[in-house]
Amino acid sequence: SPLVIDFGEIELGESQTADLVIESTGNVPATVTNIEIVEGLDAGFALQETFGDDMVLNPGDSMTVTMVYTPVDLGDAQGSVRVESDTGNVEVTLTGTAVAVPVSIAVSPQELVYGSVLLGESRELEFTISNPSEGQLRVSAIRVSQGSDSGFALSEPFSGPVDVAPGSVFPVTVVFTPIAAGEVEGSVEIESNAAEGLVIVALSGSGETAPTPRLVVEPEAIAFGEVILNGSQTQELTLRNEGSAALTVDTIVLTSGGDVGFAIIDGPSESFEIVPGGEFVVEVTLTPADEGELAGNVQITSDSEEGSPTDVPLSGVGVAQPTALIEVEPTDEVDFGNVELEQTRSVTMTITNSGDAELTLTLVSVPEGAEVGFALEGGPIEEVDLAPGESREVTVTFTPVDEALVTGLFRVESNAANEPVVERPLRGTGTPVPMPVVTVTPEQVDFGSVDVGEQATAEIDIENTGDADLTVEDILITQGADSGFGVTDVPGEPTVLAPGE
Repeated sequence: SPLVIDFGEIELGESQTADLVIESTGNVPATVTNIEIVEGLDAGFALQETFGDDMVLNPGDSMTVTMVYTPVDLGDAQGSVRVESDTGNVEVTLTGTAVAVPVSIAVSPQELVYGSVLLGESRELEFTISNPSEGQLRVSAIRVSQGSDSGFALSEPFSGPVDVAPGSVFPVTVVFTPIAAGEVEGSVEIESNAAEGLVIVALSGSGETAPTPRLVVEPEAIAFGEVILNGSQTQELTLRNEGSAALTVDTIVLTSGGDVGFAIIDGPSESFEIVPGGEFVVEVTLTPADEGELAGNVQITSDSEEGSPTDVPLSGVGVAQPTALIEVEPTDEVDFGNVELEQTRSVTMTITNSGDAELTLTLVSVPEGAEVGFALEGGPIEEVDLAPGESREVTVTFTPVDEALVTGLFRVESNAANEPVVERPLRGTGTPVPMPVVTVTPEQVDFGSVDVGEQATAEIDIENTGDADLTVEDILITQGADSGFGVTDVPGEPTVLAPGE
């Protein structure tokens, strides 16, 4: 089984396997004497291994034979395999379809940009055709498209077709020889057997009548933004020659804004040249002395084809020095109140940067009071930065070691302009740990004279005179039980007496 094996679609050059299972379904052994391809060998059907000696299959046993299909030609193929045995012969139909290996084309770059070319001169650029697929790429035609500018041409006429093997490349050179000034466009068409169909390579360029210098400044305006009073900010102004001839720069001067803090650093004192494609960088600074919006202008004189002079507006805003301000809450003395010995009470301190500059907490600590139980949870904090508006919470704890009113100190050291050192007094009172106290009344019981055989009783009151719960676990006679003394009405379980009970 099965009686038909369909290998499906397989690319030429590839192979596919399928298993044929032969099973003995009778009640006596069956002997397989031969397995062979009787049809389709020339189409690519085959046994993976040639059948050898006879194979005896007991009832219920099976054997597996692997079939292989390696297509030879495109299209549908059919064959058959015959299984011969002492119980008869069985033929199994084999089918499969061979499909072509996909062919793809890649072109790089997909656009050739020639830029400016002087009239009467030529510029060559190259693109490559590559085969990224596993099939054979056949390029049947390469031509400059109709409608392209007549200045574009292949460096050599295409004499195809050309086969490009997988992983190989084929170079193509296109020449641009402008016949008139101005921008022109064109394209190259590539025909092949690739799945992409017709491939287009765009062409563009411009004809230039004569080399000329062209000044381009970047940026066209310099905005310094906010600059701190008496501080300084520097920005670069780049002069670039995007023309085709040397550019002569005569002067770079500040025509306005010098009185409000604008300046040119080490500007040229005489004229100089910038070669085509070259650049010159000059630094402009702003050191404002006053608050508010500031304006200035840099003027450049040159022989640029686009005219001269070239003005670069300057702008900026003088602002006051940002400062870090600190707020610490609570704002008064921190009173922990009464705290039992060996118990801990915590208070959260909030440190906030209420200024407009970064606040650096150089040290947050409890410098006084550690010996009496005050502490900063996690230990001292050093070199922590808070952005404007940011807060940080720290925890101060009090774990008293003595029964007394004690004091300490919480301190924050920072770069705050309003209060570089913030201190908050700490105070708290250590109180004793609550303890139960048992009081028995009376302390002594005198029964007087009691006749032998008679019984006398007396009551004993047990009271908790402490300030914590008292657990009475048992009441018993520790001495004199053999003389007749005993206890009656004893609670069966431990009894808890609250303070005063």
